[in-house]
Amino acid sequence: MKALVYGGPGLKAIEDRPTPEIQAPGDAIVKMVKTTICGTDLHILKGDVATCAAGRILGHEGVGLVDSVGAGVTAFHPGDGATTVSPKFRFGADGLSSTPTHVRVLRCGYRRC
Repeated sequence: MKALVYGGPGLKAIEDRPTPEIQAPGDAIVKMVKTTICGTDLHILKGDVATCAAGRILGHEGVGLVDSVGAGVTAFHPGDGATTVSPKFRFGADGLSSTPTHVRVLRCGYRRC
């Protein structure tokens, strides 16, 4: 997958990163259709967030489709529309990437978006 990666103050790049996989029963993977960076990402890019190391993937706010879910996820299913808007993150095993811990699922009437 393509990702916007922080390389240090004022440095950014679009890089290929591994496609995420389900790691825990409560995980969900959302294939992003549209995403954006937020004000926090802009502060990171300026170098204002000293705790943010090079290699962090930016752009956690977006709209997409649920691609897959862990065995413990029952509230939504592959194909459901979803937004990823939570400011709460957990770090990946490599310590370099982050993913939202909460997903809001969108529904349009009686059909999936």
